[in-house]
Amino acid sequence: MQLQNDTGINLAEILKNKYPNSALNGENQFKSFTSIEEEYNALRYGVGIRDISSRFVLKMMGKDVSDFLHRVSTNSIQGMKSHEKINTLFTNDKGKIIDRTSLIRLFDDYYLISSSTDGNLLLSWIEKYIIMEDISLQIAAEEFFIFEILGPRATGFLTLLGGRDVDNMNDKKIVRLESDDHHFFAFEQNDNKSLKSYWLIGHFNYAPSFIEFLLSRSNLFDQTFVGSEAYEIYRIEQGIPVMPNELNYSINPHEAGLLNDISFSKGCYIGQEVIARLDTYDKVRNVLAGVIFEDSCECSTGMKILTEEDQDAGIITSFTESKLVNRKIGLAYIKKKFVENGQNLFVINGHNRQIINTTELPFKK
Repeated sequence: MQLQNDTGINLAEILKNKYPNSALNGENQFKSFTSIEEEYNALRYGVGIRDISSRFVLKMMGKDVSDFLHRVSTNSIQGMKSHEKINTLFTNDKGKIIDRTSLIRLFDDYYLISSSTDGNLLLSWIEKYIIMEDISLQIAAEEFFIFEILGPRATGFLTLLGGRDVDNMNDKKIVRLESDDHHFFAFEQNDNKSLKSYWLIGHFNYAPSFIEFLLSRSNLFDQTFVGSEAYEIYRIEQGIPVMPNELNYSINPHEAGLLNDISFSKGCYIGQEVIARLDTYDKVRNVLAGVIFEDSCECSTGMKILTEEDQDAGIITSFTESKLVNRKIGLAYIKKKFVENGQNLFVINGHNRQIINTTELPFKK
């Protein structure tokens, strides 16, 4: 997706000018801005800034939006007020994940922010269930810039940007912050149990000046924009699932550890019966776990995980060279009984069988 709207503003060009040595992939997405090491260190020890403006955003308008979303998605939407945010999942009738979204309400309008840059599946799913409701849809990805602020010093950095108003924020409330003539919305987005991150949203027209604003703040926080390569290392170490690797049409929310995105008390939604039954009867078969490979292993996504008896034990969904544990690591969906029993597990590397070690997430040094 191009990071440009009808104003002619192109975020890729702006960021390229700020970081002349940056590297882009073929989709106008940055692999790196400075170096992987510098960006990774910002995520681990300082403040990393991610441009996620290419996420698919769907604007929903009309008097029936709240009731509709309450009926078809996993979380409780009714009673949602202006300037609030709720994470909610869309699942099929078998309880498998179509998309993980952040729903924000600004005044009378609702905005669904997808986990993907391609919202065709989400859009078609929503359109399928709108029948007589008073709802109109508008693709709104190019209305806003969206920057994610993450790292152990993210809260202090955001306080520097927005002052004490940041104290009024929580994982549901959206606050409007003002600083140096810049106005933007901010909210918490916790994809990790131990680390907070924040999303900053503003009108696309103001993106160029806002980038200058972010980069001109105090260097006490070692802030920098980070690309996909450093973030991939960091997010695997932290155990953060993403689409399509860990979140897709074959995975249910229990397996992905997304139970905070589900209301178990609100009643029916699409996929509710299956998801509730898995919870009630403890029938979840697979869990998202960390794996550590032998150094010689040629890793790849989709590698099957086997037991000593060649039973199917799971599948590798992501891998990287970890700077935290100085080993090759990955994320995998593994049958829960094998993880709980501490059973020896293997991957096939060419003609060789190589042992892997499982670990809880996030990875620890």
